[in-house]
Amino acid sequence: MNNVQATHYTLTAEQKSEFYKKMIAIAIPVIIQNMISIGLGMADTMMVGKLGEEQLAGVGAANQLMWLFWGLVFGYFSGAVAHASQYWGAGNVHRVRNVLGLDFLVGALAGILTVASTYLLGPQLVWLFSREPVVIGYGVDYMRIVCFGQLFSFMTFAVTFNCRVVQRLRFITTVNCISLFLNIFLNYCFIFGNFGFPRLEAAGAALATLICRALEFVSALIYLRVSKDHPLHCKFKEMFDFHKDFAREVTKTAFPVVVTEVMFSLLASVTFAIYGILGAAELAVVQVAEVVANMAQVIFFGLGNASAVSIGGALGQNDPDRANEYAKISFKLAILLCAITCTVIFVIAKPISGLYTDFEPSTIDLLIKTLWVWGIITIPKMINYVNICGILRAGGDTFYSLKVDLVGNLGMQVPLALLAVLVFKWPLYFCILFVSINDIVKLIMTVTRVFSKKWINIYNQDYM
Repeated sequence: MNNVQATHYTLTAEQKSEFYKKMIAIAIPVIIQNMISIGLGMADTMMVGKLGEEQLAGVGAANQLMWLFWGLVFGYFSGAVAHASQYWGAGNVHRVRNVLGLDFLVGALAGILTVASTYLLGPQLVWLFSREPVVIGYGVDYMRIVCFGQLFSFMTFAVTFNCRVVQRLRFITTVNCISLFLNIFLNYCFIFGNFGFPRLEAAGAALATLICRALEFVSALIYLRVSKDHPLHCKFKEMFDFHKDFAREVTKTAFPVVVTEVMFSLLASVTFAIYGILGAAELAVVQVAEVVANMAQVIFFGLGNASAVSIGGALGQNDPDRANEYAKISFKLAILLCAITCTVIFVIAKPISGLYTDFEPSTIDLLIKTLWVWGIITIPKMINYVNICGILRAGGDTFYSLKVDLVGNLGMQVPLALLAVLVFKWPLYFCILFVSINDIVKLIMTVTRVFSKKWINIYNQDYM
């Protein structure tokens, strides 16, 4: 790994045009994919929410546990993309396929751990988020089915992540769209017992998710097998024919990101559990608010992924100056989009809350205020997301990214949540606003790093 300092440099009109075209080509499919993913979560929360606050709280608690393993997978894939993007930029397709092989191995391991922990410690784990026996029961019923869907999801995500690198996303995005509508239909059948299907309630949502995730995985495998012109089309043997030094180098870059993402998921779950002290209504509100906020923030997921691929490609071509200019543009776009997203969340807060007609009036009022607060904290959160996931990680600056999260998340998030809930005893929305102080601290750290140019690293080794 070579650390490179960028010098003063200005993009040509042609380079800017190329950058924006690539951004659009990558960002739009990623945005659609994330909208679909979040849309599925919204469909689940809306339909399960019709069953009552306790069932929704149980599903929310179970999903917090699932996110811990998503943190492991997303962390490894995000770290590995620094290598995949640079190899792709350098024209080394074989090494991109090797990264896909590594991602498959990590995804399979995470899936097995998810299933094992669910069946061995399910009730105890849900208990961490709620002490109410009814909520625990609903949560366990849900997670013991949906955990198998996670196994398929992790493997499919490996394909999706690397398709983003090689900019071949049309088929995967189409499959995701079909899966969305199928999942909603199956939710309607299994949750409420329509069209002659058994009424499974919260467990029905899990079953619908499992079926759709399995179909997505099978579709992805068939797609890579039959698409002979696809850069990732190869025999399974070719994916795994890498030397241990290659795996070690990729894992070295990915490891800090894995720690960061697992820590983020763990601390988010702990924070969720702290909010659960306030009651089942608060748990339900957080569950809905997170889904709504994530839907409004999908554009940043597209921007972050597109930035990472574009910056990584420039570094793969040994052009750190161009990569630095790409980073500056990405940062400016993040600021502009934050202002738009905050406004959108404020506007949709009341209409969205009105959809949950089975909630108590006090819960509806709490949801509206919580969404307003979420709109405010979106600004530092999403600028940090683009800075870390789109810029720093693309440059292989994963250890500094870990430092940022150790200071902000580990050092501040949970203590602030405990103070807000147990000491100050504030309403949920004040607690969430108070906890967001950690995002302000992280913002200062990430902006300073981006403009220092110290995040730029070039991986130019080859491993046989």
